[in-house]
Amino acid sequence: MTFGPAGLLAAIGAVLFLAMAFLTARHGGLRQRLFAAFLSAASLSLVNFVIVDSGLAMMQPRLIFIGNTLGLAAAPLLYLFAHAMASEGFRLSPQHVRHFVPLAVISAIVIWQYHARPEADQIAILTGAASGSWLNSPVFVLAIFAYPLAYLTATALLVRRYEQASRATRSSSDGREMRWLLVSIAGLAAGAGLSIAHYVFTNLYPVAWLALALALILGAGGLVLGLYFLVSAFRSLQAAAPLPAGELEAAKYGEHRIDEAQLTDFAETVNAYMAAARPHLDPALTLEALARPLPLTSRELSQTLNRHFGQSFYEFIARWRVADAKARLLDRPGDTITQVMLDSGFSSKSSFITAFRRETGLTPSQWRANRAGSNTRPRTPGT
Repeated sequence: MTFGPAGLLAAIGAVLFLAMAFLTARHGGLRQRLFAAFLSAASLSLVNFVIVDSGLAMMQPRLIFIGNTLGLAAAPLLYLFAHAMASEGFRLSPQHVRHFVPLAVISAIVIWQYHARPEADQIAILTGAASGSWLNSPVFVLAIFAYPLAYLTATALLVRRYEQASRATRSSSDGREMRWLLVSIAGLAAGAGLSIAHYVFTNLYPVAWLALALALILGAGGLVLGLYFLVSAFRSLQAAAPLPAGELEAAKYGEHRIDEAQLTDFAETVNAYMAAARPHLDPALTLEALARPLPLTSRELSQTLNRHFGQSFYEFIARWRVADAKARLLDRPGDTITQVMLDSGFSSKSSFITAFRRETGLTPSQWRANRAGSNTRPRTPGT
């Protein structure tokens, strides 16, 4: 039994995933347990790859298909993990079992078509000599790939909804806390595509050098992506920012759509309050907190910002904060950029610079240098 480069990388990845799963599960929260379950399932797929690459599959054919079949659970587990990260108070319930029904069907077919057969038939299936086996059917193979790809797509859409909802209700976050998950999903989708290509050039239209190259790319790329995923996930678990329950599924407007005249009145009320009370200086300001004294409902305020100003809540508050920062940059030349940032209501330097550059095309330092000695006062967003 020998390991190729790709198999060695897969083995390293499996060890890292299992070690991280063990460390994470010890913390005991639902997010941590789901993440540990995902890592464990993903490591099973890597172990299966190691078994095939090392040649152990032909010596112990009963070991094959166990890891990559059970490893399919990683995709729905990642989806549930994303839900737990995005939605406050998320709990597992019996209805979530439905996500694993396709896995149960696939497992039953693998047991029936492979594990229930004699060892000689198993080897024939592995070598492609057996005819009539469902496991060698391109349709069955594509179905196996379709299952995780469907859940990766659903997870990506969930993260996008989280970003949109976060920007609509929070002033301190643009919803990018889970962007790392989108990057990881893109990498996994690319890996799935390469895996399909590897299957084609290994089994259907054998091209030895191309199959080896794809295996090396899969191994090295998977290790790099795995390290990125582990580091990003660990950071995200430490600073999770889930939205209130139901926020992700909330309807946009529906029967609560405001007419144009009332929308204009609401906009004037919002601008007047922003200029007088300056609530944007609170870095923890939320949509609900801003709506309370106006008085408007959160839905009315959100709709006013979206339709009248054409901005999300995050963008609207960031614009007021940038206007405040401009005045401070001129009035208090001795203050550092960081001090101006904090006093203006920003809590992150990256979000401050991004928002400032979006409004002015310059960084705060560049804008201050260009406006030195100017008597023209910056305009507030409501004027």
